[in-house]
Amino acid sequence: MKKIFWSTIIFIVLVFPFVGCERSSEERLPSGTVVTENPDGSQELHYADGRVVLKKPGGSLEIHRPDGGVILNQPDGSSELHFPDGLVMARKPDGSWESHFPSGRVVLAAPGNHQGKLPDGNVVLLREDGGVEIRFKNGRAQLAKLDGSFSSGAWLNNVPGYSDVVVSFYTDGSASRIQKDGSVMYGKWRKTSRDEDELRFKNGTVETVWLLKKDGSLEERFEAPGLPRAAFWSIVGIVLGFLALGIWIFRRLL
Repeated sequence: MKKIFWSTIIFIVLVFPFVGCERSSEERLPSGTVVTENPDGSQELHYADGRVVLKKPGGSLEIHRPDGGVILNQPDGSSELHFPDGLVMARKPDGSWESHFPSGRVVLAAPGNHQGKLPDGNVVLLREDGGVEIRFKNGRAQLAKLDGSFSSGAWLNNVPGYSDVVVSFYTDGSASRIQKDGSVMYGKWRKTSRDEDELRFKNGTVETVWLLKKDGSLEERFEAPGLPRAAFWSIVGIVLGFLALGIWIFRRLL
């Protein structure tokens, strides 16, 4: 009897704490990312570059950057960007911005694109889509998107014939072109060769294509959308059909 009693006690001490307790599961992806599924439904993603992303069941997103910066995204479209130097930029659901500087200064901005200089001399662009671009004084650039992704890149303000325009392009293939009046055009970037970069910006139905050469020269062209191939061949078929009908009618009349 005594033996059964102590066996029961040992069983309770060893097993009871784990009854009903769910454990986190961990999976390592081929890319090096470690995905952790937590019992509360949240998910943690530890990327190889040092980023940690926490996805919560309610739809909120928390991104921790290797440099100490944090991005908080909410399902209602609001977000907060916490920079390592203490600067906090908050985007409200209506698209307006509220920036809190370490000095205590608060700057409000209406919805849309806004550009300003940070205390360290770098330039920040608050994009209407919720993204944030930072142009560093050394010519490098960084784009932070609401989905927590980051892209590095570069910026130029010496494009031949466009000295009043600033162009930024990023490794994710995106690009931005800031006009003198502060308006912003978003486009695409790709490296066509070792000595050439291609930038495409669409304005209405016309697409401006810039080919930036390594020697600093610029080749510019404009492309209008062509007729879709399916529509083209449909028109060709209709024309040929009417032509065949005309020939048949003409022969019947002879």
